[in-house]
Order: sequence, then C-alpha cells, then structure tokens
Amino acid sequence: MIYLLTDYGNKDYFVSALKIIINNFLDNFNLKTSLIDITHDIQRHNIIEGIINLQAVLDIVQNKSVFLVVIDPQVGDSRNLIYNKPILAKFINNKSKRELYIVARNNGILTAFYNKNYKLDYIYKISLKKIEDDIKSKGIFYKSMIKEIDDTFHGKCVFAPIAALTLLKMYHINYLDKFITKDYTLKPFILKDLFKIDTNKDYVKGKLLYYDHFGNVITNIPSNKISKFKYAIIKNKTTINDDNKIVIDKIYNSYSQAIKDELFFIKGSFGYLEISINQGNAFKTINEYFFCNSNISSQHFNITQSFNEFEIWVYF
Repeated sequence: MIYLLTDYGNKDYFVSALKIIINNFLDNFNLKTSLIDITHDIQRHNIIEGIINLQAVLDIVQNKSVFLVVIDPQVGDSRNLIYNKPILAKFINNKSKRELYIVARNNGILTAFYNKNYKLDYIYKISLKKIEDDIKSKGIFYKSMIKEIDDTFHGKCVFAPIAALTLLKMYHINYLDKFITKDYTLKPFILKDLFKIDTNKDYVKGKLLYYDHFGNVITNIPSNKISKFKYAIIKNKTTINDDNKIVIDKIYNSYSQAIKDELFFIKGSFGYLEISINQGNAFKTINEYFFCNSNISSQHFNITQSFNEFEIWVYF
C-alpha cells in the first residue's frame, strides 16, 4: 500500500501523474496496490505542514506501508547538499516493530517519524545518474513511460517510480537496489526544535505550529502533558508591547461544550493541544488580533512559516 502526501493541490494533473506512473511500474508485473491520499493541500513548500499531517497517520497505517511525500522546494537543484538529496528511508517502531518506508527529499520531513517513537533502520540516496542510464538503455523506467528526468517534476520521474520499486521489492521483484546507493555522509535532516517544549511545575511553554481546514490552531504541546489547567497566554515574541497577548481560560473535551464564538482549548485529534472556536475560525481570530495590533500585514502571515515568533504559555 502506498500513501501519497504532497503540496500539489487538486487543480492540476500532478497527483494523477504520480498514480499513473506507479501503476505503470506495477503493471509490468501484473500487480496492483491501493493508492491512498493523505492530503494534497499542504501549503506549497511548507515542510512543517507535511510533518504534522504525516505524523498524524503513522499509528494507523498498515505494516510495510510506503509513503510517497513530495513537498519539494528544491526540485531540480543539482547541488550536493545533504538536506537536499532525494532519499529512500526505512523506519521501525520501537514498540510495535512495524516497518514503514518513505520516499521523499531529505528536507526535514523525516522529523515526523522521530516524534512517534520510530528509529531509522536505513537511509539511501536515490541516484539520478542511474535512473538516466536506465532510461537510455530502455530499462524499467523507460518501459514505465519515463523517457527523461523532468527537472521541474521529480515527483513523477524520481519519487513515484522509487515508491513503486520499493513495493515491488516486497514481492521479491528487485529492481530497487539498482537505483539507490549508500552514502555514509548522508544523515537524516531533522527539525529538532519543532516539538521542543519547556516545562516546570507551574507551566508548559510551546509554539503554535499549524492550523487545519476548520481553523483550529495546533500547538506543539502534547495533549498528555495537560492534566491540569488554569489559563494560557499566547503572545508574539517579536512585539515589544507586553500587553499584545491573548488569554484563554477555558478547556473542553468537545466542541459542543463551548458557546458559539468562544475561544477555548481542546485536546485535538492530531494528538496536541489545540485552540478552537465553536462554529468559528480560531486561526482567523488570532491572526486578526495580532495584526490589528501591529504594523505587519496579515496577508503575509502563516503560523507554520512563523512558528518561532509565537509562544504559548499554559499554566497549571
């Protein structure tokens, strides 16, 4: 089973191209698989949104699943940067021993696994040179309708094929090893501070990370860290005015407990403390508050691209 997560959106043919290419590779051997969309509505180039959504499904996918993740600001970049390389990685859960594979660029997306009790089993570099050689010799890539590497669409020409070959290897059809290489300088690029929180007996301090389709704002504070609650403060670290903050003094178990338009906390489905408004949009409310009280234009604001600017203090 292959799970797809991209920033392609649904307007264009991009997602369909990934699925067509995967099926082309599998059709060579009369095999089929399920192709499941996690989401394609990640804000373009936004690695943090990808991490949050990938992490959210790691505990519910099947063993030996393959993730195809394309959030690729560096597409076509030929520089030999460790964090920029296209990679195949395998992770094993420390408790359940489930094995998961990911084909992506080494740009921070692997952070999702480390925060969910997975350990790295291996990481390989995908060789574009070997793919080009295969195309010239009319090998498996050529037979699967990859006639060249399009440097504007590595998702189709590089990542989708390697995801298909990873699955094929599980059926003892091994073309994969031809296109991956061990690079001993290659280390997972991890956003180490993304889920870092500060705690003591009186409070826990974290960040605002992400907002979902409903406008709920997800923090980086795990729900299981909150057993008691007095109130919380949200503030922008970049502002000098100490009064420029939002105070929230309600936490509920469900949305129906809140009155309409009330700002409150809830232990959300992402596994983190969330800020919500019953029948409203918490992100929009927070956005308007801070930027009506500053000189920064709200149209340029996005929590996931400015997460280091916002602190949340939850007092017990």
